[in-house]
Amino acid sequence: MSAAASPSALPLARPVPGGLLWLALLLTGLLHGTLMLSRAFLNSDGAGTLLFMASAYRQHPFDPWEPRWYVGMPLTGLPPLAPQLLAALEHALTPTGAYGVLQLLSALLLVVGIYRSSRALGVPADASGLAAVLAGIAAPVAAQLSVFGHLDAVLGAALTMSAVPALRAALDGTGTRRAWWASGFTLLAAGLACPGAALPLGLLIVLALAALDPHGRRRTVRTVGLAALCAVPGVLMLAVTAAWTGPAGVTLRAPSVPAAEGRDVLVTLLVPLAGVLWALPGLWRRARPGRPLDGAVALTRAGAGLAGISALAVLGAAAGHPALVATPPETLLFFGLLLCLPLAGAVGLGLRIGAPGRARAGLMALVVGTALFSVGVHSLGTRRPLEPARIDMQPILNFIEKDEHWRYRFLTVGFGRQLALMSAQTRAGTPSGLLHLPPELPGLTARTRGLAALPERADLPNLGPLAALLTHPERTHLKFVYAKSTLLDPLLHFSGFHPIGAVENGVMVWEREDIPPVPARPARGTLPFPLGVLWGSVPGLALVLGLGMLAWTGPGRTRAARPVLVVAEAHRPVALLVLGVGAVLAGTALRARVVPGQVAMAAVVAGARQVPAGGGLRGEYARLDRVRARARVGDALPVPVAQRWWTPLGYWFDVTDTTLTPTALGWSATTPAPTTALPPPVADTQPTVAFYRSPRRLTTDTTSAADVLDRPVLQVLATRLSRTADGGLTVVGELRNVDARPADTTVTVIMRGPDGTPLVRENAGRLTLHKLRPGERTPFRVDILPPAPGQDVLPPGTPLDRLGVEVAARAVVTGREQDRPLMARSRVRHGQVEVIVTNVGTRTVGVPQALVTLLDARGAAWVHEAIGLRELPPGGTWAFRVPATPPAGTRVLGTVPAQPSAAAPPAGPVPGTFARPGGAYRITLNAFIPEPHP
Repeated sequence: MSAAASPSALPLARPVPGGLLWLALLLTGLLHGTLMLSRAFLNSDGAGTLLFMASAYRQHPFDPWEPRWYVGMPLTGLPPLAPQLLAALEHALTPTGAYGVLQLLSALLLVVGIYRSSRALGVPADASGLAAVLAGIAAPVAAQLSVFGHLDAVLGAALTMSAVPALRAALDGTGTRRAWWASGFTLLAAGLACPGAALPLGLLIVLALAALDPHGRRRTVRTVGLAALCAVPGVLMLAVTAAWTGPAGVTLRAPSVPAAEGRDVLVTLLVPLAGVLWALPGLWRRARPGRPLDGAVALTRAGAGLAGISALAVLGAAAGHPALVATPPETLLFFGLLLCLPLAGAVGLGLRIGAPGRARAGLMALVVGTALFSVGVHSLGTRRPLEPARIDMQPILNFIEKDEHWRYRFLTVGFGRQLALMSAQTRAGTPSGLLHLPPELPGLTARTRGLAALPERADLPNLGPLAALLTHPERTHLKFVYAKSTLLDPLLHFSGFHPIGAVENGVMVWEREDIPPVPARPARGTLPFPLGVLWGSVPGLALVLGLGMLAWTGPGRTRAARPVLVVAEAHRPVALLVLGVGAVLAGTALRARVVPGQVAMAAVVAGARQVPAGGGLRGEYARLDRVRARARVGDALPVPVAQRWWTPLGYWFDVTDTTLTPTALGWSATTPAPTTALPPPVADTQPTVAFYRSPRRLTTDTTSAADVLDRPVLQVLATRLSRTADGGLTVVGELRNVDARPADTTVTVIMRGPDGTPLVRENAGRLTLHKLRPGERTPFRVDILPPAPGQDVLPPGTPLDRLGVEVAARAVVTGREQDRPLMARSRVRHGQVEVIVTNVGTRTVGVPQALVTLLDARGAAWVHEAIGLRELPPGGTWAFRVPATPPAGTRVLGTVPAQPSAAAPPAGPVPGTFARPGGAYRITLNAFIPEPHP
């Protein structure tokens, strides 16, 4: 057939009324029913968060305050309909069963909505049925449900598309008031399921339908009225969110991240577009500028605009501007492709009846191939690189319920998105959550930063980085850390936590002593009760009323449009687009094989993906954060590759000489072999000391948290307040355990203004020894840094000479971490203290730490820290050097005298003190000995 053939000359097959719609429902039911039974949705990014919110609504349907995440947060900033429906279904089903049922119902409703909207736009019945089939198995829907976990977006889009017949009837003036009520309630429910489903999706549908006949004053008024209905859900959510009140320090807004942060082009854009690639030639032929306008074409042009905005948002985020849109770009693309489905159904009908011979067979094969690709998208959720294997939560839940451990907050390490599944099943809270994290997408490409893009690295809203949270665990009542990974073990150890054992699923439990429980009535936000009832009831009522009225509103059939025939000329722009994208991807792959620097970096990244067992901060406790290679064409190889590795105790840098060898396919990289591991040491007897800690009296009564254990007697020695060159304040001192029992200590520095008002309250973090033997002393250093460069740590106008400093130390009896396997030899040379540390114990030290205290006539003047990057096997040594003087520019502001002690200090110089020019120095060693994880 020639390109000039008229569609009207083609015979149309007599459609079976609703036949393809029933086929679409059957295929959708089979696909999503299988996903429901296999619980594949748990591999998506956002499913756990919805299940957690559902557990909150199930417990308190009219009180949208959630105390378990972020030390308390409101739920009103998040769309409520989907979690409220899950909460209702969970009264009869399990949480995962309720999620699977709601996902199946949402997909079926989307299929019906696409069919109804296509018929209302004048698309033939067969073409509308094809559009419905595409809606059930399309790649954009698969990506939303099984990759991103946006069940709320699918539900909102299904409601909006179902309202298209009522919207057109209300806009044309052919419907009754029932069409207006149906439109209003359905758009309200859609907006409360996903704000983007009403604005911009609903608004674009209204504007596209209004553009079909822009004349008439009444039509303009109706357009403005329907556009206002699209804004009602957003206004309602903003109004309720703004009504929260609460004391200072309480979070009154749910945490969030920029909508486009963490997205990449491949998963966010190319994977969904590949599922509808076969229809792009027909869409371009019919909807390009200058072609006749009808309802399906108007919606397709609006959808193309949304897809363009989505692409700009993803590219803007890659360029460092992630806040270009308020709706996630993958959701915008999903909405845009949904708007193209009615016309895509007409394209499919044209393929069925109008494609001649071999072209028709090839195009139909492309349709089948893209359908299979769309089904395969559902498995991408299992390819997230940082997500661990499925964790059995029951042993952890049993531990939380034992001995009232639920009264304390917890942190998780290595749980990934499964934190939400755990939180949904317990009443214990955590200062963390998932709302402040960008999505974790499948690792389809080798992303360097993906190796170190750990959830634990992200700053917590209103709480700061993880190190600050572990330094002040009493502020958030943080007592337990459940670690599936060993990555943060050194930071936990140096922050005063200690492991108490592993539960049955292999999760190691870390504990911090002397932490108060969460108060029975913690500080929280307050929402007027009528607004709470409104928030808990309006979404469900709007859904029931909207769907009920839509059932009485017909599909709004109009004059049937002809099928869209695809001819050779229509393939050219789409083919150019595909070739362009393919050329970019092929160029990227070729660059990784030909450019020497890229080959060297790829080899280093491949090696970094294999996390070794052991090795200290250069092994299992490090993740590659950045890699950079410099190579010039013609230079002699090897190529040096600079790397930056992230560890919980800071960054360390390395340079690897990678040897490149030319091959037929490009360069082949060879990296240096890893250091040969030492053989396991032979066990040998060695004298040591152990402290017996008698258990509590067995009783059936609940032990009060106020029932304080025996507290050892501590003495705070002379303390010094100094100001550093960068404008920060530092408190340096020493602490001595004068009791006969070992002590687990906490040192707190309080600074008060001239009127006695507390200005700063900080704990000593890793710059101290938390576990002290009887008679042992430790230095401590508390750094109070400016919040930003150029700012002061104290309120403006605070006189430094009238600043009050208090040092409080408390402790509980402990029997843990009393080993001292490290020994040091040192000397002062060329203005530096040179130290050689030897492991004289029988166990490997994972991370050694040394605190070098500089002393003068008034006591401790400064504390230098050194961290060993490699583990120390028995007999291993570690050499380092630190300055023998305090940092330049440090100015002493005042000295706090030593506190009196009931025990007399030892006479003469303290053992382990050595002379230096202008004073003395003392070395305190701390050893982190890894506990084997099951």
